[in-house]
Amino acid sequence: SNQAAKPKHFVIQKYIEDPLLIHGRKFDIRVWVLVTHSMQCYFFKEGYIRTSSSEYKTDDLDNGFVHLTNNAIQKNSPNYCEYEDGNMMSFDQFRKYLKQYHDKPDKFFDQQILTRM
Repeated sequence: SNQAAKPKHFVIQKYIEDPLLIHGRKFDIRVWVLVTHSMQCYFFKEGYIRTSSSEYKTDDLDNGFVHLTNNAIQKNSPNYCEYEDGNMMSFDQFRKYLKQYHDKPDKFFDQQILTRM
């Protein structure tokens, strides 16, 4: 038969249902890595954390202010910069946050997160 192709939906990546959050909001970790022509990798020890402007919830997956942390989206949020300057944290600020609000040990970020990256 000559049926028109029906659109198909695919799950490309499983959405994290219970992510680590910063004051109830999503975040991502941005780092820089230099890869030379001989495939040597240099990981820059300082990066930054980008945060969303709205509280995380899974009942509104179309709300970019909840689910997307990039600045091009977040700068349009009415809550932009309400929690962090530029919706960003330094690694040191994130370490302090983890210790204070998630009761993580001093080296948790460095030993459990950065080393895996």
